[in-house]
Amino acid sequence: MPSIYIELHSGLGNQIFQYAIAVALWTNFRFKTYILPSRGNTHSKMNYQNIFTIVGHVTDNTYPKNATDEAIPKNAIVINKKSSAFAWWDMKTMEAFHTVRLSGYYQNYDLFKSAIPRIAMELPPVFDKIYGIPTWNPVSAGFIHVRRADYLLSHAKMYNLQMDYYNEAIDKIQCINPGLRWIIVSDDIAWCKAQIWKTIGPPTFFETPDELKAFWCLLNCKAGAVIANSTFSYWAALISASQFKSPVVYPRAWHLEEDPQLFPAEWIPVGSKENSLKIRS
Repeated sequence: MPSIYIELHSGLGNQIFQYAIAVALWTNFRFKTYILPSRGNTHSKMNYQNIFTIVGHVTDNTYPKNATDEAIPKNAIVINKKSSAFAWWDMKTMEAFHTVRLSGYYQNYDLFKSAIPRIAMELPPVFDKIYGIPTWNPVSAGFIHVRRADYLLSHAKMYNLQMDYYNEAIDKIQCINPGLRWIIVSDDIAWCKAQIWKTIGPPTFFETPDELKAFWCLLNCKAGAVIANSTFSYWAALISASQFKSPVVYPRAWHLEEDPQLFPAEWIPVGSKENSLKIRS
């Protein structure tokens, strides 16, 4: 049975993909999986390693577990899958090795879907334990996530979504669930407050510089979700609103160079890449 050490890197959304692949490797093949301290997160200097392993369900007989870089045997095979972030690959091939250090993004739904039930059960209570009970009713609240700051940079590979996407997405969800309360989370709240939102009733703007608290807010909006082209709100919708069979809308314009296979069949796509290309800058 191989031992696989998985790097946690980049923002929280990407790190949940990395944790998910660790869970999937254990769930599907009983490979011993370990997660390493997180690094390279431009949104927070906090090590998220313990977020994933304080969930209370990891025992001596289950994985993933925490590990340090120093704990990895020197003869470990290093496998880097960062260049194929959206590709499917056969995880069973890992059994050919004794020890592996694995680096990548793993943003392919078929790779990690077996891990979703466990993550949906374990992760939200961790955030509730940190931040407590929200002042709103989670079962009647929906979220809108707007990501702008780093997507406005010239080297960004993600579309900068405009209000036509958000308002069409809002319409889609309000046709299904007209009574929900909307909460907007963004890294550019000032921009959001200057826009006209087609919500039934004024939206609530949730302001915090804390990435984890923002994620907690999204998790506590279970009646519907309008996600950005962001792994952050993707995971919040996947393990919260989607688990309650609530509508989730995502943008077809996700990545400038890739068409990821990420989305459950019941999620609702909105917009087009062609229209978004015209408003990239």
